[in-house]
Amino acid sequence: MSIYRLGMPLSRRQHKSLTRFVLDQYNLDDDSLSEITAALSDYSSLGSLCVMGNQIRREGCLLLGTIFGSADKCYHSTQRLSLSRIRSITAAGLRALSHLFSSACPVETLFLEEMNIGDEGAEALSDGLLGSTTSKHLVLTPNSAGSTQ
Repeated sequence: MSIYRLGMPLSRRQHKSLTRFVLDQYNLDDDSLSEITAALSDYSSLGSLCVMGNQIRREGCLLLGTIFGSADKCYHSTQRLSLSRIRSITAAGLRALSHLFSSACPVETLFLEEMNIGDEGAEALSDGLLGSTTSKHLVLTPNSAGSTQ
């Protein structure tokens, strides 16, 4: 089943009780992410979204930032977001995500393992963390080369 075809049954489900959604290594791009997140928008019990190892870029990060950071369109209980091994996310993408730490719908744990965040990405994340009162975990590990650059 293609990812695009998955969105329709998710949006039509009567019982929106899904608490964890994992789409690792599906080669998701920003358009695919848009379809999936739109389908999940009514799942208020979604506690964990994991899209590790996909092809999400700045636009996808902006979309995630909008969904998690907007009071009127919010996964109210989402506490964990995993973007690990998405090496296509740049400093601009991380800056789009950085407000998630102090938004109306804060993400308590953000996984950014095995990414090439570099100095600019680290600065973007630190800007987001400055005023955070809800962040509990930011998980950073080096990429397979042993570096976060």
